[in-house]
Amino acid sequence: MLTLREIRKESMLPVFLGYIVDITQTLQLEESGKLASEIMRYSMIPIIVTSTKGIMTSFNDAAETLFGYTREEALGANVKILVPPAVAAVHDQIIENYVKSREKSVVGLNRVVQAVKKSGELFPVDLSLREVPESADGEGCFFAYLRDVTSHRETLQQFMINDSIVQLSTIPIIAISNKGLIESFSPAAEDCFGYSVSELIGENIKMLMPLEISEKHDEYLRRYRKTGIKTIIDSSRVVAAKRRDGTIFNLEVSVKEIKKEGTQNSFVGYCRDTSRDQMLEEQKDLGAMIRDLSTIPILIHVRQ
Repeated sequence: MLTLREIRKESMLPVFLGYIVDITQTLQLEESGKLASEIMRYSMIPIIVTSTKGIMTSFNDAAETLFGYTREEALGANVKILVPPAVAAVHDQIIENYVKSREKSVVGLNRVVQAVKKSGELFPVDLSLREVPESADGEGCFFAYLRDVTSHRETLQQFMINDSIVQLSTIPIIAISNKGLIESFSPAAEDCFGYSVSELIGENIKMLMPLEISEKHDEYLRRYRKTGIKTIIDSSRVVAAKRRDGTIFNLEVSVKEIKKEGTQNSFVGYCRDTSRDQMLEEQKDLGAMIRDLSTIPILIHVRQ
């Protein structure tokens, strides 16, 4: 940057004095600042910048989408419009206390807090708050990085409900990955097969099958992943299964595919030990045979 001054004195020719300052670094910083500002504005992460008094000085596009306020509405307003009334009532005091004491209760930490949309809707956000210290160029500020965790909480709640159903079910339930590795093994399945859940999680489901079936099971799964042709999925059939003690028994299995967005699908098997049915049927046949061969009259009384 060049600054030029003219110096005139009587009986002398004009003299020009130039001051030269290298502003390369300043221009680089300005360009860097513009770039950072553009990156922040178009980031998919909601980002809000406030002064040390809680006044919003930056409100990016993702924050507009999340809260429902336009940038024009947010800039210059106190950030407490984005928190529930009970928190808003003490928010200024919280900031003031921090500026005085420097004790970090939120700054520098990650935590899930309640936020408020323009519509008044309450929702949970994962808040990461960072402080930019005061510099020679101006006062400090706070950067808030936010993530809406509503769907995550709903998913977690649904998972907890589903897990409770699995744990309490009297039906043996087994979940496996698309490569046959056991992901879930219900208490009823433990009773049915004689294994504890800790022994089987991460193991291949073919452990629960006779050799002649287990040798082919990985190939069945590989073929399904490749072709998508269903042979067992979405149907029920009776198959041979193997308990921990090596006992082979008949098991009725109904298999469902669980499609999960952004990750590999799983399969859930609902099982029923039919060996008891077979035993009852055999006892029934034996009873009928005894009645047919007996020379002694047999009276059968059915209790109503």
